[in-house]
Amino acid sequence: MLSCRVDELEAALILEATSPAEILRLCKGKILPERLRPKVWQTCLLPEGKPGHVSLSEIFDLPEQTVLRGDCQKFVGK
Repeated sequence: MLSCRVDELEAALILEATSPAEILRLCKGKILPERLRPKVWQTCLLPEGKPGHVSLSEIFDLPEQTVLRGDCQKFVGK
């Protein structure tokens, strides 16, 4: 039965219209094969072209951006 779910999961990941809810339905309670993890994460984290996508190359210009960067540098330095 686990291999059947993996086959379904692989097929769902090929389709661009697969929702995170569908991925959850297929994965719930099962061990996710390591080879499928990157694609599952990509699908669930709003990939490019879907509403709500945030590009990793976006520059954030928040009023407190300087403080945030400083805090991050301090944390990484520890």
